[in-house]
Amino acid sequence: MQAECVDLLGELEAVKNAITATQARLAVVLDEATRAEEARQSIRAERQGRGVPNQVGAALRVSPHAGAGFVSTSRVWVTQMPHTFNALRSGVLSQWRATLLVRETSHLTVEHRALIDEEICGPAHLAELARMGTRRLVARIKELAARLDVHACVKRNARAVTERRVSIRPAPDLMVYLTALVPMAQGVQAYAQLKTHAQTTKATGDERGVGQIMADTLAHHRTRARPCRGCAGHDQPARLRPDPSRPWRRARCGP
Repeated sequence: MQAECVDLLGELEAVKNAITATQARLAVVLDEATRAEEARQSIRAERQGRGVPNQVGAALRVSPHAGAGFVSTSRVWVTQMPHTFNALRSGVLSQWRATLLVRETSHLTVEHRALIDEEICGPAHLAELARMGTRRLVARIKELAARLDVHACVKRNARAVTERRVSIRPAPDLMVYLTALVPMAQGVQAYAQLKTHAQTTKATGDERGVGQIMADTLAHHRTRARPCRGCAGHDQPARLRPDPSRPWRRARCGP
């Protein structure tokens, strides 16, 4: 019984991937047909196809932004990466892994992208692709990209640094996700400092978990000693040294 369930799950996953490929081709057909119709109506080229993401998003039950992303990715699958598209259609490649192939080759020329497409998803490599983990897949793409055009890879990394930012999105139960996109070295250092401080505080008998202490320290370090009034029974201000190179003092927010 268990083996049958596993086999059926695998078969359904392959069907799901094939359906995604069909949706991708339909999205591209819709985009091309819409642009052609609007061109006949003398609509300016830069305005053609603007309504397609809304239509695709509504059809897929996602936002217009996600719809635009699907159309863009689908166009690359269909027009520039035929082997990736065929692997998706045959069920070997999932939508996420096929999307990674597009994302990790976005800085390359069409010719170099086609070479990676064939090297990873060509007919001779499908068996290896099916056994390859996602991390290994990304590493392999980056390895090939660096071999084909190291200068483009360097430029991509430099451009990524300019895109650092902080964002926020809602979470259940009056919580939020506060996310910082920063260079790896800075991010790893900040996380290590937070964790070291949390473990030291925990060792003194603090009842909070390490993750809670890390979150409290981060929040209070940036709010500069403001009280956490959203946590009942804990209105004491958090006092932290503004100099990150000096030891952080204890911050507390909630149980």
